[in-house]
Order: sequence, then structure tokens, then C-alpha cells
Amino acid sequence: MREYILHTVHRTKSTPAPPPLAPIRRAKTDSHDEDDDVGANTLDSSSLDSCVGASSLLVVLFQSPSASYFAQLQSIPENSRLHHPPISLVNDDGPPSSVSPYFAPLVDALDKAGHTTVVVIPDRPLSWIGKAHAVGKTLTATSKCPASFSNEACTVPGCDETEDRTHRWLVVDGLPASCTQIGLFHTGFKPDDFDLVVSGPNHGRNASTVYALSSGTVGGAMEAAQCGRRAVALSFGSKEVQPDEVIRAACGRAVGLIEDLARDWHHDVEVYSVNIPMVADIADRPVRLTTTAHGRWVTGGLFSPAPADPEKLATSRTYQFRWAPQLADIKRQAEESPEGEDLWASLNGVISIAPLRASFTAVDVHK
Repeated sequence: MREYILHTVHRTKSTPAPPPLAPIRRAKTDSHDEDDDVGANTLDSSSLDSCVGASSLLVVLFQSPSASYFAQLQSIPENSRLHHPPISLVNDDGPPSSVSPYFAPLVDALDKAGHTTVVVIPDRPLSWIGKAHAVGKTLTATSKCPASFSNEACTVPGCDETEDRTHRWLVVDGLPASCTQIGLFHTGFKPDDFDLVVSGPNHGRNASTVYALSSGTVGGAMEAAQCGRRAVALSFGSKEVQPDEVIRAACGRAVGLIEDLARDWHHDVEVYSVNIPMVADIADRPVRLTTTAHGRWVTGGLFSPAPADPEKLATSRTYQFRWAPQLADIKRQAEESPEGEDLWASLNGVISIAPLRASFTAVDVHK
């Protein structure tokens, strides 16, 4: 049995720091030099012996250096197409749009890599919604051809005459976690028919507990774990408009990482939260297993008082607060984040993979 050393993510001066995290690199071959290896998609198990083990959002287990974290990976030819059971896809940004620019390219990248997908997504952006469900609401799911969200014509014969869930998407007037449930239980498949659930890509990073505990993307993945499915929460770390070539490269990198994780999934992990920076050289960026930074709202929160007429306010005694996140605390925490946390990775152009459990960690108050 493996032995683990317990560390909290939010460390004090007296708390021992975790061992340094080694980059995930492609196994060395004769055709690649050292510089070309950095950031390649294939995970090299020798670099993972001192890396992070399974974690919840607040507590992470670090494996002792004497134990091997992952089994040795098998080499897969670059030109081989992997054929897995279908992947259930959800997101929290809704159908392709200016605020959901990464979803269709990811579906395309998965298809080109030989994967079958079943898509169930909300009908509108629903960020910051977590793993919520709308209790008592009857949900409506509309079958949509993916081409209806683009300027291209559908090339699938008989698309309008069938309900092939591996082609036509279900667009639901519900929340991301509800989409996960519908995808697993109501698309003509059984939950264990799916290889895994991929939630995302989120339009923006989900690094630190401030974002991860609120994220509909992470929530969709956590719901999958509650249904007994392996899940990857995927976030692309930019809300700025990105060139098509950067989006394609990020999606290609994401597919490679998803394949690597699925091929050698650690038995203690329920969800991997993956944050990919949107940079021009994303294909060459290093990958690190990280902890989830322990974020806090300190000097400001998510809301500010809305302007109001003092006289009306005095008589009505009703108050309004507008959505206005005060991000100074989060920016400061990112700048102070130590190496090995996902916030640190996001500021340094490093792809982060945080291994998580879909659970709240109990605290023994009797110690």
C-alpha cells in the first residue's frame, strides 16, 4: 500500500512545504532534443515520483518519494487514432458564441483524434454557478445539429431525420451539473458506457479555491464524480479574443493531456482540474501537477452597492447590490502563490493539473 504525507494547501510558516514538482515531459527519444521535450503531451512516469497525489479542493496528499505515483506509460505512435468508449461533454459557457469560443474547437479536436462524444450543454452562459441544480424545475432539452451554431452546412447524411446523440447536441435550459446528469442517464447510454466526462473548456482560468469552488465547469466535473465517472475539468486561461491557431493548438494540447490522464488514471483521483494558458507557444509549454491554491476574499467581495436615490431608499428600505468582483485580493494572492500551486502556474505560463476528490475534507477538531 502506498504511503502518503498530508499537507494542507494553505501553508503556514511551521507547515513543511511539499517536495518540488517536476515538469511532465515526453519520454526521451532519439528524434527529440532536450528543448523539444519540454511540454510535450505524453506523461513520463519517472518525473511524477515526487509530484502531487490525489487531493480534495482544500487538502492534498503528497506521495512519499519511495513510491511510484503512476505506472510506466506505454508508448503510443504519434499517428495512431485512439478509440475509446464515448466521452460525455458538458460546459458552463453554453453553445458556441463570443463568450463560449473554445467548445466547438475542442469537439473538433476530439473528433479528429478518433473520439466519440456525446454533448449536453446549457443553453446560455452559467459561470459561477458551481454544482447547483434547479430543484423542482422541469428541464427542456433541444436537439441541435452542431452546424447550426456555425456558418457551415451539416455534412452528416440524414442528420435531420435521426436523433444520433453522438452527432446531435442536447442544449438544455438547466445548469451544468444537470447537463452532466442528463448526459449520463438520458442520452441512450448507461453511465458506465462512458470512458469519462470532460467539462469545459471554461472561458477563463479556474485556479484557486475562489474560482474552483464557484465554477460551473468544475461543478459539472464534480457531478460526474458523484455519478461514479472519472472527470476532467478543463479551463483555458484567457477571456481575451484568441487567434484561431492558438485555440486549435490549445485544444490539441488538451486532447493529448486528457488521453494521457485517462490512460493512467490514479485510483485516488476523481477529478483532474486542468488549466491551460492561452499563449502562442502552448504546444511547447511545460506541464505540472499542482495543488489548488487556497484563495480568499479579504478586502472586497463579489458585489458593490448599486446607486440609489437617498430619498427613495429611506422610504423603501430596499437595497440593491450589483455584480462587481473586487479582484485585488485574487491578483495579490496569485503574485504571492508559491511554486507548485495552480495560481503560480497560471502566472508563469505553465499548464497545471490539480488532482481532486469530489468531497469536503473532514477536520478532526479533537486533536
